[in-house]
Amino acid sequence: HLQEYRNRDDRRAAAPSPSQLKRWAEKEAAFAKFIDATEGSVLEIGCGPASIRTHLADGVTYFGLDPLPSRDQPDFPFLIGVAEYLPFRDDSFDFLIVRSALDHFCYLDQFFAQATRIMRPGGRLFIEQVIHEVRGPVSAAKVLAHNVKDWLDDRVDKPDPEAPKHISEFSRSKLMSECGQTFEVTRSHEYNRNWYTPTQIFLCLEPKVEVTHSVGAGDT
Repeated sequence: HLQEYRNRDDRRAAAPSPSQLKRWAEKEAAFAKFIDATEGSVLEIGCGPASIRTHLADGVTYFGLDPLPSRDQPDFPFLIGVAEYLPFRDDSFDFLIVRSALDHFCYLDQFFAQATRIMRPGGRLFIEQVIHEVRGPVSAAKVLAHNVKDWLDDRVDKPDPEAPKHISEFSRSKLMSECGQTFEVTRSHEYNRNWYTPTQIFLCLEPKVEVTHSVGAGDT
């Protein structure tokens, strides 16, 4: 899926509008409030520009990982890597964050196994993910708006047709089912900035059972 990553890099290169920056900042602030971490180590997987850092508490130590190199010199610990093989030792982080990136991961079961490996005892995984489902006229309008936006983006970006914009699409039940194989949902919150924008779900996940660390431990 290297071409999918390159397509995403092309989209990331486009300068966001002031309204986009405002929307993103509002959502990041809401997600940081949901995380509510005052101290400890945080790894964001698929961090992009790592803009959520400005919304986290001063006592939090932030690390970022992304398959694409940073466009600017990062002022935080940053590694190039993919979610399915996290290059960190066992018990490395108190919290893991995945924001609007789960639909880009190729093998979710492998990611969840890696996540449990590098989390410290008592650690938590926080996921922010958009969901698409039709349950009535409002949700149907959200799905339609999402599809129109993707169509317009494709008209401008002209991505490789063999590299989809999203590897997976999630309904609420599919997302819960995927996470529920390894994790227990202990908290959840729905974020809707406007009635017509797709619903974002915030999830706080804890491992269901104590795991043995035998899945490709890294050396970082």
